[in-house]
Amino acid sequence: MKHIMFLAITMIIFSCDPPAYHDYSIKNDCDQNIFVNIVDHKNSKSSITIKPFSKGLIYNGETINRVCEDEITYFFKSIDISKDGVKTVLNPMDYKLWQYEEHSKRSAISTLVIKPSNF
Repeated sequence: MKHIMFLAITMIIFSCDPPAYHDYSIKNDCDQNIFVNIVDHKNSKSSITIKPFSKGLIYNGETINRVCEDEITYFFKSIDISKDGVKTVLNPMDYKLWQYEEHSKRSAISTLVIKPSNF
Protein backbone atom coordinates (compact mmCIF):
# COMPACT_ATOMS: atom_id res chain seq x y z
CA MET A 1 0.00 0.00 0.00
CA LYS A 2 2.87 2.37 0.79
CA HIS A 3 4.33 1.80 -2.67
CA ILE A 4 1.05 2.62 -4.35
CA MET A 5 0.68 5.84 -2.35
CA PHE A 6 4.27 6.79 -3.15
CA LEU A 7 3.71 6.19 -6.86
CA ALA A 8 0.43 8.13 -6.84
CA ILE A 9 2.01 11.14 -5.09
CA THR A 10 5.05 11.03 -7.39
CA MET A 11 2.81 10.97 -10.47
CA ILE A 12 0.79 13.93 -9.21
CA ILE A 13 3.89 16.00 -8.48
CA PHE A 14 5.67 15.26 -11.74
CA SER A 15 2.59 15.49 -13.95
CA CYS A 16 2.12 19.19 -13.15
CA ASP A 17 2.97 21.54 -15.96
CA PRO A 18 6.06 23.58 -15.14
CA PRO A 19 5.77 27.38 -15.14
CA ALA A 20 7.35 29.56 -17.80
CA TYR A 21 8.26 33.23 -17.31
CA HIS A 22 8.02 36.02 -19.87
CA ASP A 23 9.19 39.51 -18.89
CA TYR A 24 8.26 42.65 -20.79
CA SER A 25 10.38 45.80 -20.72
CA ILE A 26 10.43 49.10 -22.54
CA LYS A 27 13.61 50.93 -23.50
CA ASN A 28 13.26 54.70 -23.62
CA ASP A 29 15.56 56.20 -26.28
CA CYS A 30 13.97 59.65 -25.80
CA ASP A 31 15.45 62.58 -23.91
CA GLN A 32 12.29 62.89 -21.75
CA ASN A 33 10.33 60.59 -19.47
CA ILE A 34 7.79 58.30 -21.09
CA PHE A 35 4.69 57.09 -19.30
CA VAL A 36 3.34 53.56 -19.68
CA ASN A 37 -0.18 52.59 -18.59
CA ILE A 38 -1.09 48.94 -18.76
CA VAL A 39 -4.15 46.82 -18.12
CA ASP A 40 -3.22 43.17 -17.74
CA HIS A 41 -5.29 40.05 -18.39
CA LYS A 42 -6.63 40.20 -14.81
CA ASN A 43 -7.84 43.80 -15.33
CA SER A 44 -5.12 45.09 -12.99
CA LYS A 45 -3.98 48.58 -13.93
CA SER A 46 -0.50 49.96 -13.43
CA SER A 47 1.46 53.02 -14.47
CA ILE A 48 5.19 53.14 -14.96
CA THR A 49 7.46 56.09 -15.68
CA ILE A 50 10.62 55.28 -17.64
CA LYS A 51 13.42 57.82 -17.43
CA PRO A 52 15.30 59.05 -20.50
CA PHE A 53 17.78 56.62 -22.04
CA SER A 54 16.89 53.82 -19.65
CA LYS A 55 15.01 50.54 -19.67
CA GLY A 56 12.12 49.63 -17.39
CA LEU A 57 10.46 46.34 -16.61
CA ILE A 58 6.71 46.73 -17.10
CA TYR A 59 5.47 43.18 -16.48
CA ASN A 60 6.46 39.71 -15.28
CA GLY A 61 4.25 37.17 -16.99
CA GLU A 62 3.84 33.57 -15.98
CA THR A 63 2.40 30.89 -18.21
CA ILE A 64 2.51 27.09 -18.44
CA ASN A 65 5.04 24.85 -20.22
CA ARG A 66 6.92 27.27 -22.49
CA VAL A 67 7.17 30.87 -23.62
CA CYS A 68 6.01 32.12 -27.00
CA GLU A 69 6.81 35.28 -28.91
CA ASP A 70 3.18 36.26 -29.52
CA GLU A 71 1.92 36.03 -25.91
CA ILE A 72 1.43 39.78 -25.56
CA THR A 73 -2.33 39.63 -26.12
CA TYR A 74 -2.56 36.92 -23.47
CA PHE A 75 -0.86 39.05 -20.79
CA PHE A 76 -2.17 42.52 -21.71
CA LYS A 77 -5.56 43.98 -22.53
CA SER A 78 -4.00 47.35 -23.31
CA ILE A 79 -0.70 49.21 -23.27
CA ASP A 80 -0.65 53.01 -23.67
CA ILE A 81 2.65 54.87 -24.03
CA SER A 82 2.87 58.64 -23.97
CA LYS A 83 5.35 61.50 -23.72
CA ASP A 84 4.30 65.06 -22.90
CA GLY A 85 0.66 64.00 -23.15
CA VAL A 86 1.08 62.66 -26.71
CA LYS A 87 0.47 58.96 -27.35
CA THR A 88 2.91 56.97 -29.43
CA VAL A 89 1.99 56.20 -33.04
CA LEU A 90 3.14 52.61 -32.47
CA ASN A 91 0.71 49.86 -31.56
CA PRO A 92 2.39 48.30 -28.49
CA MET A 93 0.04 45.32 -28.73
CA ASP A 94 1.72 44.23 -31.99
CA TYR A 95 4.18 41.55 -30.89
CA LYS A 96 6.22 42.04 -34.09
CA LEU A 97 7.42 45.41 -32.75
CA TRP A 98 8.96 43.80 -29.68
CA GLN A 99 12.49 42.37 -29.62
CA TYR A 100 12.00 38.79 -28.41
CA GLU A 101 14.88 37.10 -26.62
CA GLU A 102 14.31 33.50 -25.51
CA HIS A 103 16.74 32.36 -22.82
CA SER A 104 15.26 28.88 -22.62
CA LYS A 105 11.93 27.28 -23.46
CA ARG A 106 10.69 28.52 -20.06
CA SER A 107 12.25 31.99 -19.93
CA ALA A 108 12.11 34.98 -22.27
CA ILE A 109 12.14 38.76 -22.32
CA SER A 110 10.51 41.02 -24.88
CA THR A 111 11.69 44.62 -25.21
CA LEU A 112 10.00 47.49 -27.02
CA VAL A 113 12.31 50.36 -27.99
CA ILE A 114 10.64 53.78 -27.98
CA LYS A 115 12.32 56.53 -30.05
CA PRO A 116 11.46 60.23 -30.43
CA SER A 117 10.18 59.52 -33.94
CA ASN A 118 7.48 57.26 -32.44
CA PHE A 119 5.53 60.33 -31.26
